[in-house]
Amino acid sequence: MSSTPWTLCLPASAVPVDDVDEELFLIYTRKLQLGAPGGAAGSTALGYLEGRDGVLDVQLTIAPPLSSSTGTVTDANRGGRRAGRTKAAKEQKKEVLVGVEVHQSLDALRHRKGDTGSVLWRTSLHLAQYLLQSHHFPSPSHPPLLPLLGASMTLELGSGTGFLGLALRSIWAERGRWVFSDQAENLGLVVRNLRVNGARPLGRISAALAAANGGKMYNSKRMAPNPPPSWYPATHVMELDWLAEAAAWDAQPGSLYSLPSSSSHSHSRSAPASLINAPDYILAADCIYNPSLSAPLAKTILRRAGPHTVVVVACELRDEAAVEEFLRAWVELGEKDGWKVVRIEWGGEEEREAAGRIAEGTFALWAGWQPKAWPPREERPTNW
Repeated sequence: MSSTPWTLCLPASAVPVDDVDEELFLIYTRKLQLGAPGGAAGSTALGYLEGRDGVLDVQLTIAPPLSSSTGTVTDANRGGRRAGRTKAAKEQKKEVLVGVEVHQSLDALRHRKGDTGSVLWRTSLHLAQYLLQSHHFPSPSHPPLLPLLGASMTLELGSGTGFLGLALRSIWAERGRWVFSDQAENLGLVVRNLRVNGARPLGRISAALAAANGGKMYNSKRMAPNPPPSWYPATHVMELDWLAEAAAWDAQPGSLYSLPSSSSHSHSRSAPASLINAPDYILAADCIYNPSLSAPLAKTILRRAGPHTVVVVACELRDEAAVEEFLRAWVELGEKDGWKVVRIEWGGEEEREAAGRIAEGTFALWAGWQPKAWPPREERPTNW
């Protein structure tokens, strides 16, 4: 697509979303046609992964294109390179192993009304696998979806357990910045998983969150002396309530970052997590589940996105009403600012295989941006 930002590499088969009713028909028909061979190991019919005693040992194996890439939830041995490879081939293209220890709160899911952020959902697992695969082993026919993710500021909505950002650390930890966000009562779990995986957040944490975190307050000026290298200075946690964002949108529709100068491509890694600058990317994985929260999610996206922000939303197709409410709000409310929304599709069996399980009909993946804010690629500024 000629108007596609240079921070986004869409597959050639991407489908524009111009009519919400048509999109709903297409994705649910596609779900029936493609289906899914089965859930991930340890997953439930709802799409979350249970684990043992609320703890998951997630191991992702990102393999070169000629071999398969797999994501498992297991305690199995990480070794076992495939026999028969030459030494030179091993040196050129080694498998990338990504491990994340995920602590969940199954009691919160079962007993706290409306709580879905306390467990790991398989959409996040498959999205992480796809982004890691295309980043570590790109090809002309399968380039990284988000090519500048490693040097960008990413705002994740509905972070839940924090798995997605943790799984993608090999991409963004060195030069990028990741902002985990959720409701205040869910952030304690995010912080817990950051700590057990060796990442410590910046940004002031509310008193409620501090209490959930053993009374400790973390901010950009108060860090432990000589923190280990594994404590990434670009990791932030912030409270972000979609209902509050929706109320602010209703009172004054429009983005918080309407001026081009608010683009964050020169962002500071130590900037506070209040997002003075617009994020380069907004990611939301499996955040579409309740029709009453679908429009607030869309308004949060539109309010928090700047002119140069690229948005990626992934979900498992369950309740059609929830998906409809979200898409209608995103497309119709974003029309004033010229938002373009496309569904990411992969043409042919080979492309779908390269994309992994996120390409199954059970899931949908959309991207959105404002074309008028993007000059032609040949006019790309040198500081981008």
